[in-house]
Amino acid sequence: MKQEELNKVDPLKNWIKEVGMESPGPEFHMAVLKKIEVLPKTNLSYTPVISSFAWKLILGLLAVVFIGSMVFIPADSNSSSLFDKLPEYQVPKFNLAFPSLDFSPPFFLSIIAFFILGFIMIVGTIRNNKVGI
Repeated sequence: MKQEELNKVDPLKNWIKEVGMESPGPEFHMAVLKKIEVLPKTNLSYTPVISSFAWKLILGLLAVVFIGSMVFIPADSNSSSLFDKLPEYQVPKFNLAFPSLDFSPPFFLSIIAFFILGFIMIVGTIRNNKVGI
């Protein structure tokens, strides 16, 4: 029984042997290269994750924070800030009754950051879609 299996010819082995012996003609490589040259060239361009407008906005905000800290924060505990050296101006006071809501400063900062990032996203979407306001 074992000898019958050994003598039996496997068609898959014959097919693999025949395929392995075949090779393409001499013009095959040139034909493939010519077809590749005919393909349209794609223009690959890099689009940054953060647009130039967003970078300008970020740098502007950093400049405002830096300049604001230079003007409003005093250098020493004895010296006054540049803002304190300006002449005083009396702003009229209004007596409006608002409900007292006690929110922490981190809450207000997170709300401001949310609106700034939302504004950047909306402006970026409008600029990318070229939609007029």
